[in-house]
Amino acid sequence: MKKGTCKRFMAMAMSLVTALGTGFGGGVNMVYAANSFKAGDTVQVKYQHNNKTYKKSAVDARWNDKILGTKMPGYIDEDSNAMYSAYWIFGQAEGPKVLYKKSGDTFTLSRYNTTIKMTVDSKTAYINGKKTTMSTAPRKVYNYGNKTNYIMVPGSWTAKNLGISYKWNATKRAGCMRAASQSGGSNNATTATTKPTTTAVKPTTTTTAKPTETKPEVVNKKVTTSYDMTASAYAKEQSKAVPKYNNQTFDENAYQKKITSTVNDEQYMRIDVYHNVNESAFAKKLDELLQNKNNSVLKGKASAIIAAAKKEKIDPVYLVSQTINESAYGTSALSKKAITKVITGDSVKKDANGNVTGFQKVNGKYITKTIPETTVYNLYGIKAYDSDPQLCGSSYAYYMGWTSVDKALNGAAQYVADNYIHNTVYQQNTLFKMRYNPKKDNIWHQYSTNPSYAEEIAEHMKNMKSVYDGCSNTFTYDRPAFVKEPETTTTTATKPTTTTAKPTTTTAKPTTTTTATKPTTTKYTVTGTLPNARVKASKSNYDLRIKLPSGVTSYYLEDKYTSRQLFMSCAGNYVSHFNNASNRYAKSSMSGFTVKYNSTKKRTYVYVKASSSYRGYAVSFDNGYAYIKWGTPKTMYKNILVLDAGHGGSDSGATGNGLREKDLTLSIVLAAKKQFDKDKNYAVYYTRTTDTYPSLTDRSNLANNVGADYFLSCHINSAGATAKGSETLYNSQGYKASNGVTSYKWAANVHNFTKAATGFTNRGLVDRTGLAVLRHTKTASTLTEFGFISNKSEATSMKANTDKYGRAMYDSVVKMFKTNPSKR
Repeated sequence: MKKGTCKRFMAMAMSLVTALGTGFGGGVNMVYAANSFKAGDTVQVKYQHNNKTYKKSAVDARWNDKILGTKMPGYIDEDSNAMYSAYWIFGQAEGPKVLYKKSGDTFTLSRYNTTIKMTVDSKTAYINGKKTTMSTAPRKVYNYGNKTNYIMVPGSWTAKNLGISYKWNATKRAGCMRAASQSGGSNNATTATTKPTTTAVKPTTTTTAKPTETKPEVVNKKVTTSYDMTASAYAKEQSKAVPKYNNQTFDENAYQKKITSTVNDEQYMRIDVYHNVNESAFAKKLDELLQNKNNSVLKGKASAIIAAAKKEKIDPVYLVSQTINESAYGTSALSKKAITKVITGDSVKKDANGNVTGFQKVNGKYITKTIPETTVYNLYGIKAYDSDPQLCGSSYAYYMGWTSVDKALNGAAQYVADNYIHNTVYQQNTLFKMRYNPKKDNIWHQYSTNPSYAEEIAEHMKNMKSVYDGCSNTFTYDRPAFVKEPETTTTTATKPTTTTAKPTTTTAKPTTTTTATKPTTTKYTVTGTLPNARVKASKSNYDLRIKLPSGVTSYYLEDKYTSRQLFMSCAGNYVSHFNNASNRYAKSSMSGFTVKYNSTKKRTYVYVKASSSYRGYAVSFDNGYAYIKWGTPKTMYKNILVLDAGHGGSDSGATGNGLREKDLTLSIVLAAKKQFDKDKNYAVYYTRTTDTYPSLTDRSNLANNVGADYFLSCHINSAGATAKGSETLYNSQGYKASNGVTSYKWAANVHNFTKAATGFTNRGLVDRTGLAVLRHTKTASTLTEFGFISNKSEATSMKANTDKYGRAMYDSVVKMFKTNPSKR
């Protein structure tokens, strides 16, 4: 603890003592608290230095003959020394000019011009730098009564050398003290049986194993974080996303129990603060945890863990708990791995600054290179993709330079700090938030899919709590505050007869017609193609609020994603209204807000650009306002599809029998669009809806950037005049959807519908690993060839049945999402 912190603490403590206490020798007042025991009671304790349990007879400590309050009884040790709690009897009671400072198990006590330096379990002490021998060594003792550890010091020796008079009173079974001088090292008489304890030391900071003696110094704060859903609604979302974990089913009820759990306060403790720990106790506790882990790379790394936590400003007990959990106590395969091969070339993904961000397969495999044997450490298994966790995880550690345990610890601490704990967007600064994100538009940004993640790590933390140094710690417990569940009954409506039976009760009737409690009394008509959002916008949950023109209740909404804008329009000229800055309020930053008037259609157009990146939107209209919420498409929409009409623009594709492939594919896709426009349960992004030519890269990038669940490309085949039939292509070495669906499974689903729609010869599924859109699209992708444009019969049929084929594509998508829903 910093000297200044202790001084401030002692100043506050003395102020409190002065305000509340009674007369105390030397001009200082004392607090006399009632004890839960009395002298002569039996107390069961365990000595930490020899791990032996004893039954002791309690003794009191008195100041000016008044019993001093303590949570740890004094006792007589095996050498007839009266031993007392350094904190309660001396640190808390003997207030004048006492300064405590510790380093590991060594601590100093200063009163006036005397400083005593002592070490737990050692009789050697130093008084003002001069070596001396104590009557008995300070001990760490566990009290079974309150399950707390205390530092006990020999009372007679400590009192004498701090200038405090001490006498043992056998009748009262108490060590009786009074102020003898303002200079330590006095020759005040002390009998051989007299041994109270004086260490205004605040030993809690030295109770390396159990800091509970610091409880009086610990400040606990309670706060809440508001969630934008009811607990039941949040539980429902969770059960949809992760219905099973480790073969265990988690339904809505199971999740509701999890998110309203009162188990383990540590899961709600703020971990975005570095809390002081007793480094010696921390190291000892870590050694205990690893005692049967002979190959653990974490042995002896207590200081490195503490240093990493300090650097990233996160809680060290959380960091060690997370680390032993992630690395199997430092014994996992990636915790220490000697490698001679790493991923390289186009398989390495980098950000704009050249930093490695992950890996990707090229033509179905990772490109690798041979390197000199190097030992790397990846304690959290970061970037250890399921496709090859050892290769990916070790390659990431190699590029991050994690060639020592210390470097890996720093890297792991930085990873959780940057991506979760200190992340300004996600703000996941408790274990609970790391699993159950409070931000509705980021609800799936979670550290783990394990429903019990927060409780499990919290259990590790609970077992480590004894290492905290309480003298300067403030712990904040941040619990979730969910939206109140809606009323299941309307009590005012259930007994209408009571108002007629008792005329005097009619004054209560207004409560049954309080329209102010309803969201709005105005009905709005909303049309357009904006998909249904899984996140609801409301007056309590929005990024932008727009005041609506009076009397205008009909609006059109569309996501103009090609220009990254939400489009809203209404009849009439309200440009000046919407342009008035006082009529809108933004909680989040925007890239643009534009208003135009279309004189031909006599409508006002409003364009909201939340970001230069793709965004999904939710819009609600309520009592004169439009509330707009945005987020990444994956956070806003449940089902995302990219639908691609092959070729276009200058690229006609295949031609034959007077037809062009680009025209047929566009007609089919537009027919599918008609179906999707009526079914807003799907967010569909089209690579083109007119005769344009997006590059092959543009098509894949669209799917990747919006986080598509599935990608479907529409094409027409061509060969000789007799070639015939429908086929669907997939890439056996391509990506899977986030829910685990392979491109093959997705292709098979689509093919079942398209072959049925065409009635052509079934050519089946074809593996094509070289097609760009199937190779670079990072989700399950497929390309369906409806028929041969070179075959006159099939060409005629395709021209006449584009609506039917479009419907087949729509039906295939609906079926896939129904049987294989997205994990959101």
